[in-house]
Amino acid sequence: RNYPTKSIKDLGGAIYKVNTPWDNRFIYIEGQDYDLNNIEHDILRQDWNDGRIHFAINCASMSCPPLLNSAFEAETLDEQLDQVTKSFLLNPDYNFISESELEVSKLFTWFSGDFKDHKGSVRNFIQEYSGQTINEDHSISYKDYDWNLNQQP
Repeated sequence: RNYPTKSIKDLGGAIYKVNTPWDNRFIYIEGQDYDLNNIEHDILRQDWNDGRIHFAINCASMSCPPLLNSAFEAETLDEQLDQVTKSFLLNPDYNFISESELEVSKLFTWFSGDFKDHKGSVRNFIQEYSGQTINEDHSISYKDYDWNLNQQP
């Protein structure tokens, strides 16, 4: 309905929780209206309590993790979550991870509690799913988030 648009943030209101694309209730399931924030924060993050969920959902922006090109399925969900997490972490467009430097997506600061709950710390989470040993002495820096629309040419 709104294409073409430069960014998902251009749709709806500019005040968080007021008429943004994430707050418009447009999904109707079994007598209940939902918005994207309900689904992400009240269902997915709450029910799974697993930092990997952030790499399975997407906000349609360039800095968001890419969508998996197949459906998530109960029988293979754990492997699929590992796959999308590792793919995102190891992609230099989103993160730079080495033993001496850690520059990662702002997802890791916005949702740091989810990664800490899952693996004890953001650093532990990144180290486990990237397979890269990370020196404890080095701080974590965060890349600018590109909210431009992620679209196929």
